[in-house]
Amino acid sequence: MHVAFTDDRAEILDRMTPDGQRAALGQEILRLGREQTGILATLGELLGNLEALSDRVAGEQSYFARTATLTASTAGTRVPLLLPTEIPSGKRAHPLGFHLLTSGETAWAGGAGSTILLVDSGTDEIYRFASIAASQLLPGAFLGPGSEGVTLEAEFGMNLGAREGNGIDIVADGDFAEGSDLSVTVFGYLG
Repeated sequence: MHVAFTDDRAEILDRMTPDGQRAALGQEILRLGREQTGILATLGELLGNLEALSDRVAGEQSYFARTATLTASTAGTRVPLLLPTEIPSGKRAHPLGFHLLTSGETAWAGGAGSTILLVDSGTDEIYRFASIAASQLLPGAFLGPGSEGVTLEAEFGMNLGAREGNGIDIVADGDFAEGSDLSVTVFGYLG
């Protein structure tokens, strides 16, 4: 930015007396103009750096929120919440939170199941994010990480995430004889 004397600035200088004050005022205006130019250049550089950082972070992390329904009679069969095909190469799914809601009036009971598991989508269940006691799945129950009967595993508590390239599933350790549908929502980021 080039700072030039405008008619307004020249008029101000002409009204000033004696000549020494005019010169001092002119020098001050020029100094302020140079400072302004330097500040604007620095601000432009900082904004460019901020945009580059924002683009980099956006490219490295993305957020997800997924909901699925687990049915008591088939609870021993995995239901995907986040599919492995949704995970970019070299990334992991990191759940930050979840909640479960029973949608009817029947508690989960009977059958071979006793625990609901929030796990990564690998073939084994060694990467668990949370274990939920089925005894807590009462009519109208709303459960989250801090609820009674919910055990947070290291993969969740230490934010280790799923194994690379794996999604997130909900499954029970067996089927139940009865129970209202369970709506499960998980949210987090891919990084």
